[in-house]
Amino acid sequence: KKRGRPYEQIETDPTLYDYYQMLNERYDQWYEDYDESPKIQIDGDKYDFVEDPEACQYVLALIEKKIEELER
Repeated sequence: KKRGRPYEQIETDPTLYDYYQMLNERYDQWYEDYDESPKIQIDGDKYDFVEDPEACQYVLALIEKKIEELER
């Protein structure tokens, strides 16, 4: 389900800003530290792979390329 529900907005509840900032920092740190399997980072702000079929195909191609690299 897409984000953006009214109760998730900092305009409605400014205290959420600090929470979202902390959550993002923790996720970034987790991603940086994670080494149990290969990773691929896809910018969901740059590629709207949910709504844009071309972006979806591009992202799928990135994933397929990464899988091919790992199989070598």
